[in-house]
Amino acid sequence: MSQEGHVVIPIDTIVKNIAAAASRRWISLDSTGEANALDFDSHSIMQRVQIHARDLHMLDPLTPSTILGREKEILVNLEHIKAIITAQEVLLRGDLTDDDDNVITPVVDELKRRLGKEADESPFEFRALEIALKAICSFLDARTTELETAAYPGLDELRSKPTSTRSLDCVHKLKSEMTRLIARVQRLEMLLEPYFVQVDHTLNKLTTLREDIDDTEDYIKIQIGNRGNHFLQMEDIRSSGNFCLSLYNSVTGTFGMNIPFKWNQPHYGFMFKWVIILPVVVCLSIFVLIISYARRRYKDDDNGSKLRKH
Repeated sequence: MSQEGHVVIPIDTIVKNIAAAASRRWISLDSTGEANALDFDSHSIMQRVQIHARDLHMLDPLTPSTILGREKEILVNLEHIKAIITAQEVLLRGDLTDDDDNVITPVVDELKRRLGKEADESPFEFRALEIALKAICSFLDARTTELETAAYPGLDELRSKPTSTRSLDCVHKLKSEMTRLIARVQRLEMLLEPYFVQVDHTLNKLTTLREDIDDTEDYIKIQIGNRGNHFLQMEDIRSSGNFCLSLYNSVTGTFGMNIPFKWNQPHYGFMFKWVIILPVVVCLSIFVLIISYARRRYKDDDNGSKLRKH
């Protein structure tokens, strides 16, 4: 106590009280689905997940619903779900022991069940984001079901009774609840619609790319087939040439044998040139006939394949 009678509070105590007042309960879930309740203030949570203060303000209750993607984390602010999703864990704002926060219990249970499955090969961040979206859709659907359950019997009862100001007030009350719920659903729809459009655009681009790849693959196969046909043509030409050369060699080899016949006599020397010329002419004629037949047959097959394509 000071000399004037005032109570002096140490600065450390003031800082601790401010930090305690600013700290909030967070539920941490890792990739195995294990949940831990932790108390963090804004500075501690920013150091833990490496985010800026302006990004952390996106999770404030008065901030409109949003899904914010950053380099190392995804911030989700959807109705009662305030979460920070990283590659290793999910930080969900809320307290399971508080009756006012019992709406996050189904979210935590679903995260424990889904994140603990090793069979799912999807990335951890995608699974956690999917669970959050599913939870908020289920929550709004449950609120709609509750409103329907309360509204339809009440409306039937009001229509069966005499009209009064009280009946009109009941209708106005149901209408107000319905309007608020419609606004919440529309906010969620407007939030998710750009992502659906972007995903659809990405899918269309991938489909176009796949068609282009398939067309290129077919073109390459056709080119390989044409090249194979050219190789077969060259092989046919080579085989035909070898056949003609073998035929010519057999004729010249026959006449080159040391076999006694009358053409070996001196006055039959003019026959030598015919023995050389005639086999050459015959072999060349056979070669030309084979090549001409092969080319005509190839053109007929090529024209038939083009007609079938058209």
